[in-house]
Amino acid sequence: MLIFIIRTILAAFLVFLNIFSLILVKCQKNDREKKILQSLAEGQSGKIDFKEPEKPDKEVQQVAQKSLEQEEKNKNGEPLDTEDDFPKDKKQQKEEKQELVEKYYKKPVSDLKLLLCALLGGALGIYLGLFIFRYRLRDILMMVLVPTILILNVFFYLQVFTVWLIPAAPVARLYLSV
Repeated sequence: MLIFIIRTILAAFLVFLNIFSLILVKCQKNDREKKILQSLAEGQSGKIDFKEPEKPDKEVQQVAQKSLEQEEKNKNGEPLDTEDDFPKDKKQQKEEKQELVEKYYKKPVSDLKLLLCALLGGALGIYLGLFIFRYRLRDILMMVLVPTILILNVFFYLQVFTVWLIPAAPVARLYLSV
């Protein structure tokens, strides 16, 4: 009974890990497409850097934090600091907050995260995601390393599940009777 529960949990883990890996591929594709569109909008037609953005300086973070605190004070009904500031409607406040969240809190999906998910057992989800979303099909790392990890995953999980599914004594009797 305990083995059945462990086997079921492991199978569920593999299914959800592969679904998660597929979603990670889609998120990484969206992040890269967004970066390409931003660079085209800014007039950069040269090489695009897909590395993770650097953390903003402490000063920039403090200014952003102060502006958020100021918005919170304005919501509570306290008077505004300057005469130029007008109360913003909820739509403007929501847009500004969303811009701050996108600017400071969103981290793009890196290749390291994808490879870690592949090593844990999500290689099938990544490999299917590459073809479903037609993404990075010319990338040698993804087209060679991920299928290799997938073969290792299949081998490992076949070993685990067959050892648990078929006890060793009946298999040994089969080989001895032949």
